[in-house]
Amino acid sequence: MSMTLYDFMFEESSTLGRPWFVDAATGRTISGLAVKARTDALALGLSGTLGLGGFTSTRDAHRECGIRDVVAVVSPNTVDFGVVVWAAHKLGCTVASIGGGSTADELKHQFLLTGTWTIFVSEKSSPD
Repeated sequence: MSMTLYDFMFEESSTLGRPWFVDAATGRTISGLAVKARTDALALGLSGTLGLGGFTSTRDAHRECGIRDVVAVVSPNTVDFGVVVWAAHKLGCTVASIGGGSTADELKHQFLLTGTWTIFVSEKSSPD
């Protein structure tokens, strides 16, 4: 049976009501249901605002990203990293995970190499 990463994480999971993440800095827990809701909302926003994929609602993911639909994530490991990755995957996009310690020149090279069209950058990862 073929299954997308998004479907594997959210559609068949019996653990959605349990904590999936614990923020080490604050101790805050985030349930699978909250992660799914945030993922769906981001996917809807990426589709509606940037035109990524063929996503039209939180229940209808066509997974039709085009050749330029590469989403780069420049971030350390945070509780939000998965939300960005899973939202992009829900839309059928490719994700380029780029190290948060990259210089501006390294980022430029990686963006050009991967054909990145949309970029998520953590405040902690922004080069000077």
